[in-house]
Amino acid sequence: MSEVVVVLQRDRQKAASVASALRKHFSSVVTARSVDEVRLVATRCRIAAAVLDFETVSLDDIERLKATFDFPVVCTHRLADDKMWALAVRAGAEDCCYDDDVAAICRAISGKPASAA
Repeated sequence: MSEVVVVLQRDRQKAASVASALRKHFSSVVTARSVDEVRLVATRCRIAAAVLDFETVSLDDIERLKATFDFPVVCTHRLADDKMWALAVRAGAEDCCYDDDVAAICRAISGKPASAA
């Protein structure tokens, strides 16, 4: 069974763009429309990582995903900053990256140490 990277972004065009960019690095990338859909994918597939828009998910959502499933969570935001990074990491995310910084997202998925935005 192949591992899937799940992308959840508030804006559908942004989700498609992020997913397309990630497909250059990962063989299977899907988009989700809600945290519930991310959970559903996690029950059906092995998830390599979830890339979640910080404008779409709450800190509680991140904490629940991390408590329930064993995959890296990378938060994204169009204006990622140190405060968002600290909140996301405290909730269990690997990193909080700009939503267009595919290199940083890939580093976070691969387990490189998180760093402030």
